[in-house]
Amino acid sequence: MKKKLIALFSAACTFFGGINVLAAQELSDEYDVFEQVAGYISTYYIDDQLKDQDIMNLGISELLRNNDDMLVELLKSTLSALDPYSEFFTAEEYRGFVNNINKTFYGIGVRINQKDDYVVIEGFTADSPAEAAGMMAGDKISKVNGEDMRGKNTNQVREAIAGELGAEVEVSVLRDTREYTYTVKRAAVNDSTVGYKKLSDKVGYISIIDMSDHTAEEFADALSEADADNISNIILDLRDNVGGYLDCATDIGKMIIPKGVIVDTKYRQSFMDKTYYSELEKSKYSFNVLVNDYTASAAEILASAIQDSGIGKLVGEKTYGKGVIQHTFPLSNGAVFKLTVGHYITRNGHEINEVGLNPDEFVVNYTDPIDTHKYTPFTYKVKWHVGDTDDNIKAAKERLYLLRYYDGEINDVFDEKLEEAVKTFQHENNIYPYGVLDLTTQTNIENKFAELEVLVDVQLDHAYEMFTGEPLPKDE
Repeated sequence: MKKKLIALFSAACTFFGGINVLAAQELSDEYDVFEQVAGYISTYYIDDQLKDQDIMNLGISELLRNNDDMLVELLKSTLSALDPYSEFFTAEEYRGFVNNINKTFYGIGVRINQKDDYVVIEGFTADSPAEAAGMMAGDKISKVNGEDMRGKNTNQVREAIAGELGAEVEVSVLRDTREYTYTVKRAAVNDSTVGYKKLSDKVGYISIIDMSDHTAEEFADALSEADADNISNIILDLRDNVGGYLDCATDIGKMIIPKGVIVDTKYRQSFMDKTYYSELEKSKYSFNVLVNDYTASAAEILASAIQDSGIGKLVGEKTYGKGVIQHTFPLSNGAVFKLTVGHYITRNGHEINEVGLNPDEFVVNYTDPIDTHKYTPFTYKVKWHVGDTDDNIKAAKERLYLLRYYDGEINDVFDEKLEEAVKTFQHENNIYPYGVLDLTTQTNIENKFAELEVLVDVQLDHAYEMFTGEPLPKDE
């Protein structure tokens, strides 16, 4: 089948514009036969006006006319072969794509992108069920409800995950060389994209998780909160922000970037070129912008404008480097294709695409083993049941909470919610699942707990210290 598709796509390249994009050594035996047949026909067929290419075009045209699935597959392959961001959608797929942008579906709260053969989790929405279940940025989605997701695009994976509110979906992910499976309840995706927090009397923190159609408005609200707190030093967190709308980034830029260029957009069709400006005389804020290798596209536009204008520094790791623009083109049957048509140039005239932005302060986060001494210890003397009260029960709740099994109140009461968490833990660790906190279960919980690693956010710490000369208060 693969050889036949190679032959089909090779001929189709001739059919759609007369360009053969496959090197001769990549053509299959079947394609050689196809050419031979065309040659015989052009030589011996009664109609001497038909040339080799005419015959090939006739065959491909007839085949695609009567095979909608193959035509869709051809169009998908054609668009995806151009670059990682061009894409073909059927009418149904496009509705799902739009619903995702507008957050009108129920899912598990992940932000995803295509990387090689897999769709990869790049971040999470606020209050994400997937993050609460234990999924991590960088996980490759390998299965949804047992269906293989390898080779699927972002919309196919998104549609597989989305469904009825409150219904469970089983998602498997590849992390390093291991596969992990999580059962997650679908929830209404929290459409809040901006968060604000006062870190101290001197510094505020604003996070932007993506660039949606209402992010600029939310950002304005966050700035108002900072103004109310009399804060002008802001740590802006754009880590894991894979972008979104260009207008969102430029609208935010107009609120904070001093007068001048925010970004230039350049297109193949030069009449489409546009420069986005800020008319702000002076910014009243100073920024330290947190970035990493998942900061991309519109988030990079905003970060570059802050860096180039001199109102802030980038802290963290080199950004992703997506500096190209896609436009969507609707078709007569409701299908839509997204095509890369232009690219961005930063305020100071630099390319972003496949280059990224270099941070002013290169800082890498790391993980440390969890400090088990900070938590209530097990005594390993008694087994505990529903209705019991003891510090060992509190110890179990603390550990199962961090292990993502328990999400209730942390206290010393053995309630039914803890019983269910214990049962789940026992089932997944080959212990008889009867919900009793026996000595074997306590030992296994402690062993799993001791294996945990916690993220040390030195990027945030460093950004705070750049403003104040003091370490970030740990109780914050």
